[in-house]
Amino acid sequence: TNSAAYRQESIGRVVAEDRPLIVQFAGHDPAGAAAAARHVEHMCDAIDLNLGCPQGIARRGRYGAFLLEEEDLVVDIVRRLSSELSVPVTCKIRLFRDDFPRTMRLVRRLEEAGCALLTVHGRDRHQNKQTVGECDFEKIAAVKAALRIPVVANGGIATLEDVRRCRAVTGVDGVMSSEAALENPALFCGNLDSSGAHVDQNRLAREYLDLAEQHLKSSDTSTPKCVKAHMFKFLFAGLQDHTDLRDRLGGARTFKEFRSVVDELAARGWQQPGFHRDGAYLRHRSWYYRYRMAAACAADGVELPQPAKKGGKRKKRAEADDDGAEGEAGSTVAPDADAGESVQDVTANARKFIMAPATIALAEPRSGPGHHR
Repeated sequence: TNSAAYRQESIGRVVAEDRPLIVQFAGHDPAGAAAAARHVEHMCDAIDLNLGCPQGIARRGRYGAFLLEEEDLVVDIVRRLSSELSVPVTCKIRLFRDDFPRTMRLVRRLEEAGCALLTVHGRDRHQNKQTVGECDFEKIAAVKAALRIPVVANGGIATLEDVRRCRAVTGVDGVMSSEAALENPALFCGNLDSSGAHVDQNRLAREYLDLAEQHLKSSDTSTPKCVKAHMFKFLFAGLQDHTDLRDRLGGARTFKEFRSVVDELAARGWQQPGFHRDGAYLRHRSWYYRYRMAAACAADGVELPQPAKKGGKRKKRAEADDDGAEGEAGSTVAPDADAGESVQDVTANARKFIMAPATIALAEPRSGPGHHR
């Protein structure tokens, strides 16, 4: 938080299109969190406390869902932030494992401490990656019914239909998508642009590269690593089929090289997930279901594909870049977060990540044309 250069890189170029903007922090020191938040409160609309990250880095750094075990400390942080900041304080949590009454006690305490909006991921911290399991909308509904503040649901949101189903079950004020929005940023507009045309993965990849080149700091020989991470998500299934292009993407360093892979994959043609394509959504072709591929194949009525043979160093590097660069499912954890810091400035700034890891629909989702951007 004492690095002006880091703050400039993270949130130094906020423009009107970014608003409303919530900056998320992760840490276990009430004073440090408040001091960090004061650096950005004048350029955002709320400060969020990350109490949901289930990754190992959060355990080592003593934040995220692991900090929930220290309930009194969590409440102290929220109380301090809400009393000292000029913008609202929000929180994002996961459920306690096999102890829902404990979850309910905590959410009431958070509301009393000054939490202005609560996002609830309907899984516990043990439900992660290969053990992700189903999101519990019923428990989110119980939290919503118990609180006076707005409640946002998170988890299990892959399509616009999932958004509608979630709202019907939970009665929440908004729905958040995180991992699914990384692969398909056009989720909340039903993949329709302003003219009503369908927005596919090839177009999303190209538009992302245009935005990244416009806003991210890069050179003729290198780009930030988040660019490659996004490309692997947009083009996930196509790269599994065309492993030579997967290798090329793994070795790509410039926008020109990234665009050449996108263009070549589009020219070859590839079976896309088909988001919002008149019931043609193929879960087994979606990066979102990478840890639930058996269930996805069963739902789609196809056989589970055999894993591709491993290749040389470049292929291994490409596979490493494909996954693991992002933080919590349903969070805005920065890929470069340093577990050694007591407070992390983890922000959804569009200039750093371009397409925010977490996207929220706070009103009836828009399925008609005109909302692609």
